[in-house]
Amino acid sequence: KATPSLKKNDISTKDLQDWLSVPRLSFTPINLALFLDIVFNEFPSEHTQRVIENKEWREMIKTNEENVLLPYFRNVNQFISSGHKSYYLFRDFVYGK
Repeated sequence: KATPSLKKNDISTKDLQDWLSVPRLSFTPINLALFLDIVFNEFPSEHTQRVIENKEWREMIKTNEENVLLPYFRNVNQFISSGHKSYYLFRDFVYGK
């Protein structure tokens, strides 16, 4: 179900299934490269260790962090720095108010 913020900003949720409405877990955005990096670090082996230490892999992960995580954390920082001084909490930003 759409949060009030999605409705207010006229963001369509027609393609979302109702079963996705709960639970809502606040988590940083992720793409395939960042997900694989987590998996490789969580389940280390000789092979995954070679992958995550590879210069090209590290550069690719850095690029993905800059493109995916940096904007997310900038927005969170901006919200907390400005909006957090008011009544609203970060969870209001995530779940809608």
